[in-house]
Order: sequence, then structure tokens, then C-alpha cells
Amino acid sequence: MIRKINNNKRLVISHIDDIDGMGSVILANVFWNSEVDYILCTIPDIAEILKEIWFNYENIYICDLPLDSSAIDLIAGNNELKEKIKHFDHHASELENAQKYSFINEVVYINDKMTSGTELFYNYLLSLNKKCIINQDYFKEFVEATRCADVWDLNSPFINLGRALGTLHSILGPQAYISIFSSAKIQKHFIIDEMYLNIINSADNAKENYVNSCLENVLLTNYQNYKIAVSLSENYRSFVGNAIASKYQDTIDFVLIINLQKMKCSLRGVKDNIDLGEIAKSFAKNGGGHKKAAGFFINAECIDIIEKFVLEYIKSKK
Repeated sequence: MIRKINNNKRLVISHIDDIDGMGSVILANVFWNSEVDYILCTIPDIAEILKEIWFNYENIYICDLPLDSSAIDLIAGNNELKEKIKHFDHHASELENAQKYSFINEVVYINDKMTSGTELFYNYLLSLNKKCIINQDYFKEFVEATRCADVWDLNSPFINLGRALGTLHSILGPQAYISIFSSAKIQKHFIIDEMYLNIINSADNAKENYVNSCLENVLLTNYQNYKIAVSLSENYRSFVGNAIASKYQDTIDFVLIINLQKMKCSLRGVKDNIDLGEIAKSFAKNGGGHKKAAGFFINAECIDIIEKFVLEYIKSKK
């Protein structure tokens, strides 16, 4: 968890893992001239954060994070807190909760394209003030680059820019990434400063080597009635998952990426008729996501099956 608390009246709680989580914080900083506190976290953290500090804020924006049962129960039982919450999430697995609770805002598609937490929050800010500073091509392109990278929209003309942002985020870390783009010089079009491009190119080469190494170390096994590929990987989960899915698309139903360092698993899809958001929930109740990309945290509920996969993976490499 990362906190930047300066006793402002607005708080953004956003996803710690990727550029979509960072995007809403950056836009909030620009829109409100950095008069915003932020906390970057994961889904299970939300309830405890709200219990601790909700009363310090007039407005609380939860971005790119579904609300788990603990957070839902807390908000639903507190009318004052409920009035402060604005929620912006895009994970299809949580649509059922959005139908039950008015404070949950889950939107998966905008104009037939998968949206992102950043895009949803951006549209909200524009609804507050159409003449604001972020209503420029520079920010529209930043939002689109973030969106297409997050949902793997390979048809977007901004996909390479989005991937470069992802690489830069992995190098700099969340706080530096937010700081750089919250105070960057606004130009006609969104670009990455030249000083970072060589760093990105070098990191991309390292990423390619890492992904190729993961492709050579895959366990093919079964989960329930599915054929799956298992990878023990700590970096570049989307790239690793999609590379494995592409290589084994005729053999498997989905990819399971186990990150023991973060105690988290990611699923990446191969077939259109399989909903990984639902499969993630079959591993653990904290699971969820999209049809072709989902995840869950390793806990007591799923530790036995994950341990089985890890041991099976290790034995296969002897």
C-alpha cells in the first residue's frame, strides 16, 4: 500500500498494480491542482482504509477497484459514508453487485469498446467542468493509451504508447510515475519525454528475454474440467500470460500465473466461451475480473490447490 496524505478534502483510492490505477490519480492531481490525497492499494485493503479515515474527507473516489463484501457492508451500513463515495470500475465479474447497490459503478464497455477505470473517472471529471484543463487532446490521448494497454485493445492506434507507459511504470514505480505525469508539460499531443525512451527500450529488451524464459518453463496440467498452462512468474504478468496463451492456444483453456512474491494469481484467456472472472471466483471468493483476464489473491481458501500446482511445477522441471 502507498499513501500520500496532505490533509486535503478529496481522497482517491486506486489500484496499486498498473497504469490504469495511476491514471485516475494523475487526472485528479491535474484537475484539482494537486489538492488531492491518494492511496494505492488492492481490493482487500479498501474496507480497512475506509474505517480508518473516511470521516476526514468530503469526497472519496474509488477507482479501478471492485468492492469486496467487507467494503460493501461497511458502505451500505453508513449513509454518511455512502454519500461521499464515487466508484469507477470496469470489471465484468462485479456487474451483479452493481445491480444490488447504488454506490457501485461498474461499466465494462463504452461505445462497444472495453473501458478502463481511468476513462470512467476522466468522463466524470469532464461532467464536472467541460472547460477544464484536461479537456484537451493531450489528456484524451493519455487516457486512451492507458485504456488500450489495460484491456489489451490491440486495434487502438495508441497501443504502443500504452505499452511504453506500462514499461515506464514498471521501472519508476507508482509514486514517481504519478509525479512525472501530474506535472508534465502539456503539449498538443501526449508524448513520453525523450529522456525516458532509451530506458524504456532497454527495459523492453529485458522484458522480452523474461517472457521468452517463461515460455520455456510452463507446466501443462488440469484444473477442474479445464486444461491449463501454469507459470511461476513475478513480472510482466499480462505479457507472460498472453505469450503463453498464444503459444498454447490449441492445447489449453487458460493460463494461470502464480506470483508467490505478491501472493496473487492472474488468469489469461484463450477461448471466447470461457469466463475467467467466474473461474477466478472458483479459486477464491476474492477473485474476479474480465472474461479473458482475471485474478485472485492466494489465501486459505485456495492455498491447497496453488500448493499442488507449485509442487507439480517444480517436479516437472527436475
